[in-house]
Amino acid sequence: MSIDEQPLAAGSQGQPNHDDLRASYQEVCSSYHALNDYRSKLLGFLPLASGAGIFFLLNDVLTDEKRRAFISPYLLPIGILGAVITVGLFLQEIDGLKRGHDLIITGAKLEKALGVEGQFLNRRRGSFVSNITPGSSLIFSAVLAGWIFIACTFISPLIAGSFAIVIFIVSFILTYLSLNLRLVRRW
Repeated sequence: MSIDEQPLAAGSQGQPNHDDLRASYQEVCSSYHALNDYRSKLLGFLPLASGAGIFFLLNDVLTDEKRRAFISPYLLPIGILGAVITVGLFLQEIDGLKRGHDLIITGAKLEKALGVEGQFLNRRRGSFVSNITPGSSLIFSAVLAGWIFIACTFISPLIAGSFAIVIFIVSFILTYLSLNLRLVRRW
């Protein structure tokens, strides 16, 4: 039985207590806002930290021959590590989206039971702007492409740039479709 099909828990007399429902609703709202706050910070910090790291790595490689000789052997492992961490954070993002979706379903059920139209029943659906997955897909794809670029710069900047563009396009399409198909399937 999926979460969508599960009824709300009943009180001792078979009917949910209004105070219990309200307390549960407040907890769902708090959890939902905490999850969104965490995701927003992650999506803001990831490109900032990655961009700064990539900038300083490339700055060392491009400005000084001695630095280039020192750092060049490490670009492949640094780039791979950055890409792996990005994929790991993306998997965590998928889990956060699932949890958020479950909180929306539960919150909507509680709003119906309480007879209120709150943030869960009045959500905009189907709008590109209101759906958070395009932003997530864009950010993770760009960061992944940046780390792949770093990993491949030891070959050639032109090849690295071309490969990074392909990685960006493919990962954006795959992550966007993956996130949306998962959410549509759960909805």
